[in-house]
Amino acid sequence: MEENPLPAEATAVFDIFFLDADGFECHLKLTGENTSALLARGRQAAANILELGGRPRKNSPVSARRSESRFEDRGRRLRALH
Repeated sequence: MEENPLPAEATAVFDIFFLDADGFECHLKLTGENTSALLARGRQAAANILELGGRPRKNSPVSARRSESRFEDRGRRLRALH
């Protein structure tokens, strides 16, 4: 039987799949009880990934263009807030 990787009190999950600056595929999983706070943490993590040279993981040519565009737009908006 597989162990549950989430703490019992966690109710929200934010997953980010990306390629790091060296091209390695990475997965960052954030968990928390407060959904809005977790979303803010996820957005900050995504902005940090972009700043460090990371980029969205490409699943297919079509979804890659869409997700890359959304990821870059979010990064630009987040950087404009700081």
